[in-house]
Amino acid sequence: MQTDVGGNRIQGTCPVDLRPLSAVSITTPAEVLSAVARAKQAQPAFLALGFEARAKLLRQAAKRMVERREDVVSLLRDEVGKYPADVLMSE
Repeated sequence: MQTDVGGNRIQGTCPVDLRPLSAVSITTPAEVLSAVARAKQAQPAFLALGFEARAKLLRQAAKRMVERREDVVSLLRDEVGKYPADVLMSE
């Protein structure tokens, strides 16, 4: 559940305990299109890194997620109501 809090911001509700979550800015369609365009522009440079370099970057990202798994578990619990065991056992 989410509520429009004005000023182009929305605030979600934790499905576990119904407490309000932090308000976040609403992304406009133009901002989404701009982000997609930047991603498309960056993709050739990422491809040019080669397989090994891309794999290394992905391993680093995975390592950081594991290091911050408590934050990831808390975030998924608050935003979608997943139990910690469900978060840790799924992709």
